[in-house]
Amino acid sequence: MAVYKNDTLIEQSIYGSSRLGLMTASSKPGYRTLGGKKYELSNHLGNVLAVVTDNIHLDQDSTWGSVVNMTDYYPFGLAMDGRSVQDSSYRYGFNGKEGDSNGEWGVQSHYDYGARIYSPQVGRWLSVDPLASEFPAWSAYTFVFNNPLRFVDPTGMAPDDIIIEHTLTKTLTRVKTDDPTDTWVRDGVTTETGLSKAQTEGRVGMMTYGGSEWKSNEVNILYGQGADKSKVSNYTVSVLTNAMNESGNSSIQVNSTLRTPEDQARIMSDLVNANGMAHTKKLYGSHGDMVLDKYPDKPAMVNQINTIGPSKVSIHLGDPSKINVVDVSPWRGNITNPRNFANKIGIFKGVKVLSPWNSNDRAINVEIPQLQK
Repeated sequence: MAVYKNDTLIEQSIYGSSRLGLMTASSKPGYRTLGGKKYELSNHLGNVLAVVTDNIHLDQDSTWGSVVNMTDYYPFGLAMDGRSVQDSSYRYGFNGKEGDSNGEWGVQSHYDYGARIYSPQVGRWLSVDPLASEFPAWSAYTFVFNNPLRFVDPTGMAPDDIIIEHTLTKTLTRVKTDDPTDTWVRDGVTTETGLSKAQTEGRVGMMTYGGSEWKSNEVNILYGQGADKSKVSNYTVSVLTNAMNESGNSSIQVNSTLRTPEDQARIMSDLVNANGMAHTKKLYGSHGDMVLDKYPDKPAMVNQINTIGPSKVSIHLGDPSKINVVDVSPWRGNITNPRNFANKIGIFKGVKVLSPWNSNDRAINVEIPQLQK
């Protein structure tokens, strides 16, 4: 990643496994310009405590670097007066996030986490949590469960991997993701978030140590291009994971989740094109037939969906806080026994399954009622 001004490179990030610093000046061919590279020294929370440059000083048997930024933080990220020497041009600080000193809170920075903006002055997010329904016991503005010395929130949303603890079968399953922190889910209920990999690996190790009756494994839940992962609750992930364990599948792919009316019109049109109108109408009730009667005019189909009421046309258009609907591919995502998966997930309380083995549906369509508080 780089920043250009008038076609001139003025800043470029330095990366290893994560961001290490910034390069703000380049060297001419054949020369080495010192001081243009700035490296971050951070703690376990990602807080940038110091920034040093590549301008190394030598004096006989002594060597030292040039420090351009030093910051001590209060727990919720506010820089301590009298204990900070800050280079105004270096924008990264608390949790390693980019600060904005010209924002609505004045000269003190607030931080961009991606999904939301965080204010260290008040220790709160400036907007509602996009996944607030998964954490009903907490304010939608609360930052890391009011425990910033233990937890981090790398995106402003809910962190992952997800550890599924199933007390009935004494199984701990890690659902693999690429996120830097973990979530712990016990019997479908999210109990902890923002855990480090070391924390969850240590806990799993202790629970499965020696002659323990607990066992552990890993699974992958992949998401196709048309699937919105953020609309799949941790409870739904726990149901999918338990069915994978019961059916001997270590990987599945979810191809569809919550849909917009535009998505629904497109999918219904694609089904008609692939399988014909008669076959497609078998998948929907009378309200779906009213939408299909507008085919191939997609804008008219969308208008009809909105007129009828989206959730009456397809359960995929329902309220995700009340029900999650996912389509699992019976052949993609390295699934090895799709029929057994469909059978096992249908055993869970309240779950309804339509599959190629009991309906005209070509996917494994799973309707999962959500836990109500």
